[in-house]
Amino acid sequence: MDFPLDYVRGHFASLDHAEEVYFDGVAAPRALTAVKSFEENCFDQNPHSLLRETRESLAFFLNSNVDWAEEEIWIGADAGEMTTRLSLALASELEPKSEILITELEDEKSLAPWLSLDERGMKIVPWPVKRPSAGIDTEAFASFVTERTRLVVIAKCSAAVGTVVELLPVALGVQDHASSLLVNWTSFLPHGAIDVRFLRADFVVASTRTFFGSNVGFVWGKRERMRELCDASPELFEGPEIGAKALAGFHAALRYVEELGLLTRDMQLQPSEDYDRRRHMRRGMQVIRHYERTLTALMMRRLNGVAGVTVYGIRDDAAAAHRLPHLFFRIEGQAPAQVAAALGERHIRVSHGNCGAPRLMKALGLPEDEGAVSATLLHYNSEHDIERFADALHDIAHEA
Repeated sequence: MDFPLDYVRGHFASLDHAEEVYFDGVAAPRALTAVKSFEENCFDQNPHSLLRETRESLAFFLNSNVDWAEEEIWIGADAGEMTTRLSLALASELEPKSEILITELEDEKSLAPWLSLDERGMKIVPWPVKRPSAGIDTEAFASFVTERTRLVVIAKCSAAVGTVVELLPVALGVQDHASSLLVNWTSFLPHGAIDVRFLRADFVVASTRTFFGSNVGFVWGKRERMRELCDASPELFEGPEIGAKALAGFHAALRYVEELGLLTRDMQLQPSEDYDRRRHMRRGMQVIRHYERTLTALMMRRLNGVAGVTVYGIRDDAAAAHRLPHLFFRIEGQAPAQVAAALGERHIRVSHGNCGAPRLMKALGLPEDEGAVSATLLHYNSEHDIERFADALHDIAHEA
């Protein structure tokens, strides 16, 4: 069975404009038709029942314990606010001068709650990225931690350049220290499966803004750690209830993943020991990841063939498994805004700038404000979209 692209595209009404190519999946992600429908018709459902059902679906998606979902999963309206509250609650457990390890992969908004803890006496330790791959050398984890390291904050991948981080060495290293591991899963969320039992993190945080049109935040934490925080900082979980429309949209997005897994159960993929709804949800995200890898490899092959184009991050098309379809590039002699505008004139939508990550731009040797062109694919894109994009880029580069 091939990837059901027509089925997928049929679930995104905003793709109806056949002349448009949408490579702006981070800046302006397309929304599922079902998300909009659920948001518009959710008012007859009991909000407490909707929250319970959504939390249960998310537990299957994460492969956490469904029976503990109410204790382990916190769903809120704003991921940034939730992360700030979580950072303050965790800081209250730490002694002054405790070290918090962060990386240069993330954007300033995601880093802000942790950077602000230096005002509370914490020491923020940066973990630099490697050039030119813009990756994190997780095998070198031991060289960055000390006896005072109490918290490691790391993203699963870079929203800007798409580099995926191998987290298991970090998780194993954290276990050897009196520290906690918090993983930001936001950028990877629409691109692949997650298994919190395998991940071995203490906390996972994510915004669902790019998750097929839903827009909420969630925090998963180990049961014992969430209990400790709730007892020590009960105000962490207080505040306005999440709106029914946003909650219904997230629930619809999770159901879409489950349905995609059911539809593609005959595709030849790595076998799974999961069962019930978890099996279908995992397969749905596996199918997306598998298909997007083929798009990523094709995209890199075509970009590497355009004279004057420099791709930042992993450039080898044979290494597509180690990155997401977030292509960050520049054309020699042309400003990113100029290239984005030229592509727009050809009905190809991309974005440009620093992706809110000036630290990463500096690490890559790019202008911190200007950045580069960002072409972000999702599983509703096609190989034809890539061919149109590459042909257009070749013309733009030739005109320079």
